[in-house]
Amino acid sequence: MPTRDDIVLLAFYNAAMNGRVYAAAASLPQELLLADRGAFFSSIVGTLNHIVAGDTIWLRRFMGHPSAFASLRPLADIPAPAGLA
Repeated sequence: MPTRDDIVLLAFYNAAMNGRVYAAAASLPQELLLADRGAFFSSIVGTLNHIVAGDTIWLRRFMGHPSAFASLRPLADIPAPAGLA
């Protein structure tokens, strides 16, 4: 079973990689971000949307934990994604 330290390490890694992905995407012109790449979610924006939706869904699930993590309270103001696409 993962320890608290394992989870914290994974969260920091996830944040760092998200930062790198979004920085790379921010360097591209809009037409390249929206172009159909033949990938499962079509475009780079579609793939990024899938990642954000998935992260939001999981964080909202964690928000319902009996510990009521204070750090997740701001998620209450963010609408839940209707799906992952």
